[in-house]
Amino acid sequence: MFKYLCALSISLGSTAAAADKSGEFAIKGAGLQGCSTFVQAFDNRSEDLPLYYGWADGFVTGMNQFRANTFDAAPWQTTETLVGLVRELCAAQTSDQRVVDVFSALLRDFRPLALTEKSSVQAVRVEDRTVVIYEAVVLRVEAVLAQEGFEPGEIDGQFDEASAQAVRAFQAEQSITVSGVPDQKTLFALFVRNASQGGN
Repeated sequence: MFKYLCALSISLGSTAAAADKSGEFAIKGAGLQGCSTFVQAFDNRSEDLPLYYGWADGFVTGMNQFRANTFDAAPWQTTETLVGLVRELCAAQTSDQRVVDVFSALLRDFRPLALTEKSSVQAVRVEDRTVVIYEAVVLRVEAVLAQEGFEPGEIDGQFDEASAQAVRAFQAEQSITVSGVPDQKTLFALFVRNASQGGN
């Protein structure tokens, strides 16, 4: 999943966009913890781990509510994906950054992938697997697949057999389990790899 993690240009030095006039803000809950504490909780599957998941959901919801031109700051990333990425980024830190700083930087890097407007959702079913995904994300998936020569059929935001076939071909090329489902590994590789190589 984290094969393309190096593509993220995490910058932990920037200040928050909304805070007091000095750039300070109160941190609530699990975000105040240091990376070392979080990585230990994650790796040991501590009973505290659900607190981080709940905190992450609340953080994204807050961004969705208060950040301008944002319907969903993480439109395809599950909470498990986001928390897993934070674990990888925290483990790579040479200093004990706070979880809130790493999480904020991650969402800043993902900002070009955010949805700026409301989108309907659809249940994408391929054989025995189903994922619920925004129509706008399916449209992006189809556009990137077409751009990379995988022929997803009509680019209309409706996931059909041609879309599934294109996803299968992409998964095979990327050594991802071939299912035809736009799962988290596939979306991460498709969007982050494409962005890191200068795609749209």
